[in-house]
Amino acid sequence: LRAGFAPKFLIAVGPKQAVAVKNVVVGEVWVCAGQSNMFYSGNKTKWLDSEGLLATGVRYAHTGRASSHKPKDDLTERAVWLECTAENLKGVSTIPYLFGKFLHRRLQMPVGVINAASGGAQGNYWCSMEELRKIDLPEFKEIMVEHDQAVAAWEDPKSRKKILDDYERPYAEEHVAWTKEAAKAKADKKRPPKEPKKRT
Repeated sequence: LRAGFAPKFLIAVGPKQAVAVKNVVVGEVWVCAGQSNMFYSGNKTKWLDSEGLLATGVRYAHTGRASSHKPKDDLTERAVWLECTAENLKGVSTIPYLFGKFLHRRLQMPVGVINAASGGAQGNYWCSMEELRKIDLPEFKEIMVEHDQAVAAWEDPKSRKKILDDYERPYAEEHVAWTKEAAKAKADKKRPPKEPKKRT
């Protein structure tokens, strides 16, 4: 299909059924990835679309927040393409949107932006293990050894249970202490302390 702003139907025909997808525009597709600053939405004051935007000019999709220590063949969460309308901009990340908007205006064609941001991600998260193992630095080889040990521990059921128990223990202890403090505050007719949040 040729690039263009006119919405089209995309029809996939299989042996037993056909699926039609409507409102499809054809253009460039770019991937934005990085830390949480690539994920944040800054459109609380509606300034993103204050200069106007061709309604079908930019499409946006997010890959979800699920993560894995190994490459996957598919997304854990369903990615949905959004038109960048005033309503949808409330849930669209600022930097990918502005990047797509710039490309759309510069190239004069529709631009689809796939946001694969993950909060707190390090640079090596976005590299293949094959390429990382080629880095010939003693310090980095030590990091890879630690990585391999961590993966082995996570894949062992008993070791994984201990890791999760150790991770969740501080919250459990905090919640026990909070329960006692909240009960005492209630008995004294005082405002109870804020309940601790469960770690995710």
